[in-house]
Amino acid sequence: MNPKLGSNPCPPQEVRPSGFASRLGAGVKLVPRLLGIVALSLYRLVFSPILHSMTGSACRFEPSCSRFASEAVREHGLLRGGMMAVRRLARCHPLGGHGFDPVPAKR
Repeated sequence: MNPKLGSNPCPPQEVRPSGFASRLGAGVKLVPRLLGIVALSLYRLVFSPILHSMTGSACRFEPSCSRFASEAVREHGLLRGGMMAVRRLARCHPLGGHGFDPVPAKR
């Protein structure tokens, strides 16, 4: 047997998903982030006005805590953005800070 004919001169190629499959994979990664943003939007549209009318208080920070959470989730993803929002809510008390507190830029 001729060694040149029996061996494969080309190394094996990596199989990558084509068009639709790669877009579908990217979309699946965005689903949790979109669900978090929808939940925060629902809170801002429905529950926040009800709570505001009952307590009469407003957020001490600008942007508001719910807007901060939406921007953080949109910018940093559900897990990291959610943790940023929890830390922000922990600072929202009478002895905590106030004023302009934007979402930090992505590293």
